[in-house]
Amino acid sequence: MQELVPEDLISQIFNLKLSNRLIADSKASFPFFIGETIGKNTYKILLNTGEHNLAAYDHFFVELKGKVDIEYLRYVGEANLEAIIGEPDYYRMKVTKLYKVNKRKYRRVPYRRVLNLVSPIECEALLENISASGAMFKCPSKLEGDTVTMGFTLFKKNVVLRGDIVDQNYDEEEDCYRVRCHFNPIDATTKKLILKAVKNITLQAKERLRRR
Repeated sequence: MQELVPEDLISQIFNLKLSNRLIADSKASFPFFIGETIGKNTYKILLNTGEHNLAAYDHFFVELKGKVDIEYLRYVGEANLEAIIGEPDYYRMKVTKLYKVNKRKYRRVPYRRVLNLVSPIECEALLENISASGAMFKCPSKLEGDTVTMGFTLFKKNVVLRGDIVDQNYDEEEDCYRVRCHFNPIDATTKKLILKAVKNITLQAKERLRRR
């Protein structure tokens, strides 16, 4: 899902200093360095294209992505590129449209709580993040099978959820398994509680940013 960014906000997004790259005809990509702003949504950039000839491409797109506080951001946009005469590897880049890309239906936030696993084993685990569709947690042992059942406290209520395991990797440094699961099923009441928790955490994060 893409959301068009208003033109007057594009410069603010570039000021976030997210990692970036220029994509040419969806065939080649090049990281770039923003030197200075030289007009409305227009930047002087340093672009190392190596052996690639930019004149061979017709369309250019810019991609910005990275994490700001708890939120992972990704933007893609259309760009016009013009070489700066007398300055090799320097270009004038004007961003004509920029879109915020939202891949997730539900926002995921850090939410560190002790989990009680019920199956396939009984043990304590540590919840790392959560959304209304799933969660990631650290477990001391590998989980066998395709599902997991867990319990934890949310707004002073005991919640028990079943999830399909979608990913499980051993973290050698922390000597634990990181498990990602997709809740299946999840009832409307529990989903509402999780959405409330996500909203509260997001508002707290935005308040921290305003205080900086």
